[in-house]
Amino acid sequence: MNLNNLVPILFLLIHFLSVPSLSAKIPLPEIINSEFVDVETRHLPDITKAANDSIIAEVILTHLNKSAAEDRNTYYGFEMFYPADSSFKIVNVFGEYTGGASYNPFAQPFIIRNKKILRSELYGEVFRTDKISGGHYLFYCDDYSRMGSDISVYDVYFEADSLRFEKTSQHGNYMYDLIVSKKESLNDQRQIPQFTYRFTDDELVRLKLDTNAMQVNEYYRISEEEFLKTELNAPTLIVYYRHSFGDQLEKVLRIENDTTHQDLILAMVGGDSDYYTLTSEFKNDSVFVQTLVNTETLIDGENVMGYGIDSAITWYRYNEQLQFVEVHKDSFYYETSDTLILGKYRKYKTSSFSKPYAVNGLNCVWVYNLTRNYDDSGKQLAMDFTAVLMNEEKKIILTANEDVVIHDPIPFINEREDNFKDLNFDGFKDCLILNQMSSGSGGEFYDAYIFNPITKSFEFSEKLSGGNPEINDSLKTVTYFLKAGFYNNGTTVIHFGTQGKVLFTEEFSEKDLPGVPLKIKYTYKKIVNGKVVKSRTTVSPVETGN
Repeated sequence: MNLNNLVPILFLLIHFLSVPSLSAKIPLPEIINSEFVDVETRHLPDITKAANDSIIAEVILTHLNKSAAEDRNTYYGFEMFYPADSSFKIVNVFGEYTGGASYNPFAQPFIIRNKKILRSELYGEVFRTDKISGGHYLFYCDDYSRMGSDISVYDVYFEADSLRFEKTSQHGNYMYDLIVSKKESLNDQRQIPQFTYRFTDDELVRLKLDTNAMQVNEYYRISEEEFLKTELNAPTLIVYYRHSFGDQLEKVLRIENDTTHQDLILAMVGGDSDYYTLTSEFKNDSVFVQTLVNTETLIDGENVMGYGIDSAITWYRYNEQLQFVEVHKDSFYYETSDTLILGKYRKYKTSSFSKPYAVNGLNCVWVYNLTRNYDDSGKQLAMDFTAVLMNEEKKIILTANEDVVIHDPIPFINEREDNFKDLNFDGFKDCLILNQMSSGSGGEFYDAYIFNPITKSFEFSEKLSGGNPEINDSLKTVTYFLKAGFYNNGTTVIHFGTQGKVLFTEEFSEKDLPGVPLKIKYTYKKIVNGKVVKSRTTVSPVETGN
C-alpha cells in the first residue's frame, strides 16, 4: 500500500485522540504498526536500488510531518544507527511537541530490514543493540523528554515480517555507550583552563569544598563539558578541574549518589624537568584503565640525555552506577638515553625492568637493554639487545648472550615466566632464551641457562642450547631439532637420569649426497660420556610419490 494514501486515515485517527501533556507520540496506522512496509510502494523507484539511507530517512521524516501537523508535533531530524553483527539498521527520528508551554523533545525509532521499513511501538532513541542469538536482540532505548532521560532495555525478537518485544532487566552496562569522551588526557594545552580565582560560590556549593582543609595553591573550576551524551536522574555527574601542589592539574569526575560521592581522576599533568602524567580510558562496558607515567631526568649532558620512566597501569571494573572497584595493577620501569653528535643520533639506549616474580625460591626481576645504533647519515642500523636477571639484592644471576633485533624490538616488559623449565630434571627451573641472531630459516634457536643451586645463579650451557627444544617429563628427555634445507635435518635426544645427570645422547641426521641424485644418507650415533658407543649409516633412495 502507498503511504501517501494513509494520510487521510491518520487525520481521522488523530481527530479522536487526546493530546498527551508532555508529547504526542503518533502511532502509525495499523498496517504499519509492528509490520514491515515495502519501500518500493512509496513511488520512489530508486530507493531500493540505491539503498540510500538518507533518502529513506527523509521519506520517513516527510511522512511523519504530514501526519502529525494537527497534533503540534514537529519532526526535525534523524540519525542512522548501524548495529554490529545484524541484518538491519535503525533510523532514529527526532522531534518535539510544540503544543505546550515549554519545549519537549522526543525520539522514535524505525527499523530497516530486508529493504522494508518497520515502525514498532518502541519509543525513544535506540543507542545500542546486543545480539543474543539468531533473531533475538537487546534494544537500549532512551525515551527522553524535557524532564531528562528515561532508559529502558527490551528483548526484541524478529520474526518473518514482524517483531515482538518486552521490557527486560537483564542487560549490559549501557553507561559506556553514553560516555562522550572514552579517552582522557591533558596533552592539549587548549583544554587547560586559566585559573583567575581559587573558586566561586558555584564550586563551593556543588563540590562541597572544605575551605579549612584547602591549601593556599588549590584552585577549582567546574567545567561545562558533559560527561554523558544525555542527562540521567542518578547519579549526578560533575566534571571539574583542580589545581594543586604548585603545578599539578587534574581533570576530575565527581560522582554523586544520595548520601555519598566519589572523585575519579580522568587525567592529570604535573612537574617540570621531572614530570608525570595520568591518562584514562573506558575500554568497554565494564573495564576502566588509568595509566600513570612518572618521568625523571637521570642524565643531562651536552650530547647525552637520559630519563627514568616509571609507569603504573590500574584496571577497574565499573557498573551502571559508575561504582569502581580495582581489580589489577601492573607497574614497570625503564630508562632511556640519547647520544647525539653534531645534532645527529648516534645511539639510543633503553633499559626496561619487569615486575618482580619468584624462580627457584628467589625473587627476581628482568632488566632489558636495547641499543639503537645509527650511521653517519642518521639512518638506524640493527638494534643490540641484552637481558640480565637480578635477584632482590640487585645481584646479577643470569647474563643472556648479546642478541640483535633487526626489525621491531621485542617486548620489553615481559616477565618471561614461560622461559623457565626444568631442562635437566634436577628439580630446579632452568631458563631458555630465544636467540634471534642464531635463529633463521632452520627454525628458532634457544640459549639454555642451567640453575646452579650452590651459587644460586644460572650458567650458560652450550650442550643444552639448540633448536626448538621439546621436553618429555615421563621419559626424562630433551629433544632438539635442526633444519638446514631439503633432506638436511638433524635431531638430538638427550636422556637424563637423576639429579641432572646425562645418561646418554642420541643423534639422528639425514643428508643428501652431493653428486648422487635421489639418495639420502641416514646416520645414527649413541654417545655416552662424550664417546660414541654405537653408530650406523645407511643410504636410501628418496621417497617419491607415484
